[in-house]
Amino acid sequence: MKWRCGNMWTPPGNEYFQDGKPIEQRFYMKISNVEAFLMSYAMPEKIELPFWGGVRTILKRDAMLIKVTADNGLIGYAPGPAFARAYDEISTVIKNFLVGKDP
Repeated sequence: MKWRCGNMWTPPGNEYFQDGKPIEQRFYMKISNVEAFLMSYAMPEKIELPFWGGVRTILKRDAMLIKVTADNGLIGYAPGPAFARAYDEISTVIKNFLVGKDP
């Protein structure tokens, strides 16, 4: 079985790990799912902050979390814009574009 470590040189195209899987097979993955979670938290009390010579009142906090799942079980998270339109776009257009692609 061929394998590569820091002290060995293997001709290009013949790189193997100790488990016998070629590098291309070991690291190849596809996106299997993309999910968006739109969240909102109502503040217990309103918060008033100075804002451009006036007052800004905060009643709630909105956030979006995007979850990307690969076919090998890896999961990644990212923040997203907290808008209903962005949620719709991610759940349909962007999801359809990314599913099946190699990240």
